[in-house]
Amino acid sequence: MKNGFDDALLKEIELRRSFIDGHIIKTIYLGGGTPSLMQASTIKNLINTIKNNYQIARDPEITIEA
Repeated sequence: MKNGFDDALLKEIELRRSFIDGHIIKTIYLGGGTPSLMQASTIKNLINTIKNNYQIARDPEITIEA
């Protein structure tokens, strides 16, 4: 993940943490645009950033719009 857009998206995920602090995330949905065209490493970084900044359910639903 080496482009400015990806870096900005990861930063936005980190900055939004306070909006749902204390809630458990049960669903992660990647949609809008064409997320299925993202590199696997980009998707991995997105999910890892979410996991590192939010409380995630033990078995969350993860959906990628294609």
